[in-house]
Amino acid sequence: MRTKLQLQQQTSHTGQTQLRTYSGIFQDYIYRSTPHVGHTLTMSFGGFLHSIPVNNTHLFQGIKKGQFIEVDTEVTVGIYSELVKRVRADETA
Repeated sequence: MRTKLQLQQQTSHTGQTQLRTYSGIFQDYIYRSTPHVGHTLTMSFGGFLHSIPVNNTHLFQGIKKGQFIEVDTEVTVGIYSELVKRVRADETA
């Protein structure tokens, strides 16, 4: 018996990205193995510490703990970490 197989349906992720901007005090950028493997940016803003899963990037080189920064990221559906697009640091701090 022969059966005609259909191609697997694939969903397109185009247009399913979201841009975000974070502003706050830089705490650290480290590699963590738990709870998810990857790099984490930790910032404080609004009186709270926020950990943001991000990609491996060199854009945080030279940023010192306690420095005010703004980080632009791109979030894509189905991907755990955010892609860091741009980092702006306040040099007066």
